[in-house]
Amino acid sequence: MSKSGTVIQLLQARLERAIRRRKENPSRADILMIPALALALDACGGGGSQRPTPPPPPPPPPPPAVITAEAEASVNENAAGGIVTSVA
Repeated sequence: MSKSGTVIQLLQARLERAIRRRKENPSRADILMIPALALALDACGGGGSQRPTPPPPPPPPPPPAVITAEAEASVNENAAGGIVTSVA
């Protein structure tokens, strides 16, 4: 058995015992251990989370087009009736 498999089994056993003890005696102080064990188990890849993994976020939109000086000069040329204005 792999080392990670052993860790997952140990975490699952500890979590089950903590939940059982909590049900038997609701005033026990190990209430904080249950979420910690569940998080550790999820981090190890075990435990089978109740919630499905959400899909990845959509890719960001492409950046806006940048107007180059050459494109701006052609626009100025067309607007000025064939006369190229200086572009600074």
